[in-house]
Amino acid sequence: MIKYNDTLPELHIQFPQTILKIYKEQFIFETINNITVNMEYFKRYTAYGFYGLLQNWIRNDFKESLEEFTKEVIDLTKTHIYSFEYIGNKGERLMD
Repeated sequence: MIKYNDTLPELHIQFPQTILKIYKEQFIFETINNITVNMEYFKRYTAYGFYGLLQNWIRNDFKESLEEFTKEVIDLTKTHIYSFEYIGNKGERLMD
């Protein structure tokens, strides 16, 4: 559905906003060297960047395997995220 424009109304708006909502509600990010940034902007930047990568992967007919795509996204994330903490819906905490 991402590959085609008119499948579901506002899918291209709602999908990245859903990723952003998950980041805001369920994750705590820490930047490399604890650089102080506006975390609202950081989460938006990260969510929309991930959506763009996902959209590109789909539009290229999954050229890379899921494992390759995941590795590339994780490697890229390591360039600006020192760690993240998943707090989930119920405050459960997992750290990376």
